[in-house]
Amino acid sequence: MPTLNSQSNTIFLEFATVSSSALILYNHGGNSSALFVAMELLRGTLRVSYSFNNIRIYRHSVGTNLNNGIFHSVRFTLSQSGASINVDNCLITNDIAGDCSITVAHTPHEPLLDLSTQPLYIGGVPHVQDILDHPGQVSSMDYVGCIRSMVINSMSIYSVSSHFIDQSS
Repeated sequence: MPTLNSQSNTIFLEFATVSSSALILYNHGGNSSALFVAMELLRGTLRVSYSFNNIRIYRHSVGTNLNNGIFHSVRFTLSQSGASINVDNCLITNDIAGDCSITVAHTPHEPLLDLSTQPLYIGGVPHVQDILDHPGQVSSMDYVGCIRSMVINSMSIYSVSSHFIDQSS
């Protein structure tokens, strides 16, 4: 499985759900409650949250009615200098009040975000304790729907997961 690195990360995925609240992906900092990145739906709106330290939690919301059962695409880029989120490949020139795209600069630049030692959960967490041990990071714990075309740092998770599938049958 691709991991999130400390320099820059780009995540692309397509999802479809009718659930108004859903945890799409989550990577916490293990024993550290300071480091994490999460992507979830809250009331049908995409919310991306992350923190590099205990000082500030960034929370960005884009899109509306994303729980309509239709596939939606998301591109999320995160680095020390900033973040960008784009839903359904919208053109920024046509964006109205952040409906489908947001770009944020981190000033001053944030320290390195290294989550490579912890698993990246996709579609929820295996144990609710993963969320209880990190209060305030996410508002949902599971995902009901379909996720497709997931690419993390130019690596498809489907090409990685195919190595673990027994194709002898």
